[in-house]
Amino acid sequence: MKKYLSGILVILCLLTACSKDETGTGAANPPITTAEQARAAFIKINALWTSTLKPVLTKEKQTYSGKVLEGAGGGKAVVNGSFTQSSSSSSSSTRSSSVADVTITFQQYEINGLRLDGVLRFYDSYNSRTACSSSGCASSTHTYFSYSSESAAGVAAPPVAIEFELDGKTLRDQILLDASKEYAHWAVKLINENKQEFSFSY
Repeated sequence: MKKYLSGILVILCLLTACSKDETGTGAANPPITTAEQARAAFIKINALWTSTLKPVLTKEKQTYSGKVLEGAGGGKAVVNGSFTQSSSSSSSSTRSSSVADVTITFQQYEINGLRLDGVLRFYDSYNSRTACSSSGCASSTHTYFSYSSESAAGVAAPPVAIEFELDGKTLRDQILLDASKEYAHWAVKLINENKQEFSFSY
C-alpha cells in the first residue's frame, strides 16, 4: 500500500513539474517581468479607453453615478464621474473644450483578450481655439490624457488585477499605473506585484 501511494505521489510531482511555465517559476500565469510586457499591458489599457470606453462615455455631457458597462467577454465596469463640454464664439474667435474625468471599478471585466479587476481613473481633456484677424486665422489645440491608480483626490487605490496574452503566453499580475500624455508623448510608470517599477515613454 505504501509503495502504491508513493507511486501516486511521484506521478503527481511529475505532473506538477510538467505544468510549470518555461521560465521555471512554477507559475502557470507568470507576472509582468520585462519592460516589453509592461508596455504591452499599458497599450491594452490605452486601447480599452480610446476604442471601447471613451466612445460610450463621451457621447453627450453628463454625470455618471454607478453606470454599468458590460464586458464583451464577461464581467462589468462601474463608472463614476463626468463628461463636460462647452463652446463659444465671437466675431474673431471660437473656442471648444471637453473633459472626461471618470473613475471606473472593473469587476472581472473582460474584452479583446484583456481582463481587469480593480479601480482606475481616466482623465481626457481637449481644448481648441481659433482666432482671426485682418491678417488671417490661427488655430491651436491642447490635449491631455491621464490614466492612474489614484483618485481625483490623489488617494491611491489598491493594485489592479490584470490578465492578458502576449506572444502566446497569458500574463497575470497586480499593477499600479501612472501614465500621462500631453500633446503627443506618453510617460508611463507601471509597478508590478513584486514592486518592480517599469518606466518608459513614447
